[in-house]
Amino acid sequence: MGQRPARKHSPPPCFVCSGVLNGTDRCTDDHCRQNNVKVPSGRGPAAGGRRQGGQPEQSPGAGEGGGGAGQQSGAAPGSIPEEDCGKLYNSCAVFNPDGEMILKHRKIHLFDINVPGKIRFQESETLSPGSSLSTFDTPFCKVGVGICYDMRFAELAQLYGRKGCQLLVYPGAFNMTTGPAHWELLQRARAVDNQVFVATASPARDEAASYVAWGHSSVVNPWGEVISKAGAEETIIYADIDLQYLADIRQQIPITSQRRDDLYAVTSLQGESG
Repeated sequence: MGQRPARKHSPPPCFVCSGVLNGTDRCTDDHCRQNNVKVPSGRGPAAGGRRQGGQPEQSPGAGEGGGGAGQQSGAAPGSIPEEDCGKLYNSCAVFNPDGEMILKHRKIHLFDINVPGKIRFQESETLSPGSSLSTFDTPFCKVGVGICYDMRFAELAQLYGRKGCQLLVYPGAFNMTTGPAHWELLQRARAVDNQVFVATASPARDEAASYVAWGHSSVVNPWGEVISKAGAEETIIYADIDLQYLADIRQQIPITSQRRDDLYAVTSLQGESG
């Protein structure tokens, strides 16, 4: 195996936060204004302003997702139930710096689980699944998006990687059973498997809510290290997305070129948003 590349450190700019950008170098989000957070204008990206909010989990698997076209940054504040032609979806709109919606992402995999004695949850009793992948371009790199339960499906992350994504974002709300067991583990697995950065944004924990979220929004680098992590409370975290560091890892451990496409393949059968 190659040696772990040294990670470069530099002041982390804000790349995406929970607020809508107003066309300047500053975000309209209250927390960003109070902390004088600036949006990057030239240097490499950061998973900045990954806000761990305190909204109640009325809608299952709440999170954010995105897509878009062209070299434009996007802000995805969260997901809400969306009604379309008599069906409900767990959807998230992505906005550009001018406040224009550039794409709407619908959660692909529905959270239907039954852990006896701990938790039973059936999203499919209320929601319908989305049917397309979602990516969007920024001036720095391409970003692939999933919502919550999507993170368990390695094939989705691999498809995003093959489409050129260097950052994957998985906003979601793991619960008090799956959160401590799998939340960080899955982030690190997706990052290492595909040699990408992974960022997650969770609601803050509210013990009085009907659905209690685990919290712990995080950013993981391509080596599988957690480089930024929130606790259970509402907060904002930041992390550099160092694309040279990513390139160094891919050069030292070149799994992309070593895949045996003559023996196996992961392909997309549906369309893509973005």
